[in-house]
Amino acid sequence: MKRISVILADDHTIVREGFRKMLELEDDIQIVGEAQNGSRAVELAKKLRPDIVLMDIAMPLLNGLLATRQVLKAVPATRVIILSAHSDDAYVQNATASGAAGFLLKQTSASDVCRAIREVHKGKKFYSPSITKRLQRLDDVASDLAGIPHSRNAPLTARELELVQLIVACGCVRDSHFVIFSRNCSSVVPPAPSSDEASMPSSLNAAKMESYGI
Repeated sequence: MKRISVILADDHTIVREGFRKMLELEDDIQIVGEAQNGSRAVELAKKLRPDIVLMDIAMPLLNGLLATRQVLKAVPATRVIILSAHSDDAYVQNATASGAAGFLLKQTSASDVCRAIREVHKGKKFYSPSITKRLQRLDDVASDLAGIPHSRNAPLTARELELVQLIVACGCVRDSHFVIFSRNCSSVVPPAPSSDEASMPSSLNAAKMESYGI
């Protein structure tokens, strides 16, 4: 059986050692290289052409996001899973925009790390459970606003996620027919105002939406 080849990229030796010892217990996974910075990760990926790169998001010389772009450009068949201690939406969005196929928190259980490697190797995407739940909640909000069925297999794109967050931030979600969210054009379109909204100065609504970039 051909094992899944993996490169570990993290600037902390103790973190790499922890992941290596954990993954060495798996019969179908093989660690073929380790990198202590982004530049070295790119070099090793070009040389070893691994199936998976576990890439820390914050590393010296070249951060994980830029390294991910370079790895995928040089070795398109390689898949990258981002590692981070932070679960902020901005981190997840940037990782996705860089081409990463997965995003794992460093606190993630060993079983989830192994599962992520196997799922991503199959061509799927994988996020830490806590991130998946949050993305699904935002996906549900977007579906409710658009009046379309929820899709469990089609998570929001980075742009769609950004728009939903902006909608929530400006308070539009309190009235589900204040905003129409379109997945086809990834835009926010205000429908005809209600009687209450019509009495509100248009400049007030416009200023509020503009302040959030909508």
